[in-house]
Amino acid sequence: MPRPGVAGTVLVRAENLSPDTTTSSFPDPSPYLVRGFDCPAGLYRIGWYYEWGSSATNQDILIQIDLDSGTILGDHKQMPQQGAISQKHMNAGLAYVTLTDGAHNVAMEWGVSGGTGQIHQARLEIVRVDD
Repeated sequence: MPRPGVAGTVLVRAENLSPDTTTSSFPDPSPYLVRGFDCPAGLYRIGWYYEWGSSATNQDILIQIDLDSGTILGDHKQMPQQGAISQKHMNAGLAYVTLTDGAHNVAMEWGVSGGTGQIHQARLEIVRVDD
């Protein structure tokens, strides 16, 4: 159980509400959303939300939530059966992670195996929940 006074002491938020498209394979050279932050050691809840679309049927779109360039917190791979950028699909998730004292980085990386992919309305939230 979290100790009083610890939970919620560090809150980091990032968002990119603008649509972005890519034809790059995974990972796109420039991640869609990156958030660097400094924090004390403890247990953190990292949450994410985004909407996506793809113009190509039978081609994958891949979106990953990456902590510190190596720990994959969320891995979404989907092959739409009907392609249309105008079709928007939602995805969200969260992970509980023990972080060390110091600098950390969370990135939303993505790409497609063919056609054009779109991502928008992306949000990241990092909250300290315990020591």
